[in-house]
Amino acid sequence: MKPKAVIVVGHFPPDVVGGAEINAELLADFLHQNSWQVTVLTGAANLPKKPYKILSLPALCSRPSLVYEKLWATRASQKIKDLVDGDVVHAFDVLARAVVAELNFPRTIATIQDVSPVCGSINKLWRNGQLCPGCSPANLVKKCLTTHQYQGIARVGRIVRYQTALPYRQLVLNKFSILTTVSKFLRDYLGLDRAIYVPDLLIPPQAACPLVKYRPPTIVSIGRLAFDKGTDLIIRALQDLPDFKAVLVGDGEITRWKDLAAKLGVIDRIDFKGRVPTHEVGKYYHYGDVSVLASRSPEASSRTVLEAMSLGKAVVAPNFAGPTELITEGSTGRLFERGDWRSLAFKIKQAYRERVGLGERALLESDRYHPEKVGPEYLKIYKKLISDAT
Repeated sequence: MKPKAVIVVGHFPPDVVGGAEINAELLADFLHQNSWQVTVLTGAANLPKKPYKILSLPALCSRPSLVYEKLWATRASQKIKDLVDGDVVHAFDVLARAVVAELNFPRTIATIQDVSPVCGSINKLWRNGQLCPGCSPANLVKKCLTTHQYQGIARVGRIVRYQTALPYRQLVLNKFSILTTVSKFLRDYLGLDRAIYVPDLLIPPQAACPLVKYRPPTIVSIGRLAFDKGTDLIIRALQDLPDFKAVLVGDGEITRWKDLAAKLGVIDRIDFKGRVPTHEVGKYYHYGDVSVLASRSPEASSRTVLEAMSLGKAVVAPNFAGPTELITEGSTGRLFERGDWRSLAFKIKQAYRERVGLGERALLESDRYHPEKVGPEYLKIYKKLISDAT
């Protein structure tokens, strides 16, 4: 009889909001190819055709207030418990973790891919770009939150949400048989000594169609446009890169960033593409000579870095958190001083000059993240869970 795995994730490709959904899909594919019976439980309504079972459950789709996350998770777990027929149950995002924890299933795994267990958000960042030392009421009132939209009663509500959610999210982790993190940095940052490091799974994205590359030296950044993602750093860096063009792919406060670009006199060298369908993202890497991740916030890993590396692109990322495990400075990419746009500009210049060699070495390095290399690590964990239970 085939062993059974149940994967629980709030979204599932093509309904993608981050790396968790892609990891879940690639692992489900790998398990099926290795003779496991796979069931995916997801809140996504638009489901792909797969040779394994995928069930869309509205109970997993809603995003509750942090204030009543435990109540929501308990109710959602009751709605899916009859569908959880497996040897192991694997949760792949923050909300799925809470739901699976409330199932009280004996063999569970949680893959952690952001700092949400120690922060009510997923960036742990103050408005001035510094990392928050902790979600105390004082910190939340004075300097936390990356946007300026929370004022007055809205800010009070935000503080209550954080203070309610954090103890619960940390308690949730204790209910899992095994925890994995997508980087060693995240394991240490969260203080989860028992967690096992298993990296992101990666398949190089495919270009949806041929395209004509831009003539000027071009940098490409793919992801949400926001302060915590360092969008302003890329725009400011163009001041020191007069020959470069930038292509920004992603949604966010586009008007805000266009205004900044106009103020700095660089808007004519930026192409804002907005959000694009997941299946088309691959082609945009080919627009550029250098792929940039400019995040201020602690990135657990970075799928955009890995995808760019897998396509043989020179990559520039901050010298902090997960990207430092993906990139070897000067060999497979360049690392700039986090939050410093002048450092970013300097590293982009370096990466452009060295783009061929950096790209070739990055391509070789990316091979270690393919499902054929990472999948067996999950199989080892699954089999240990099952054997320990018998």
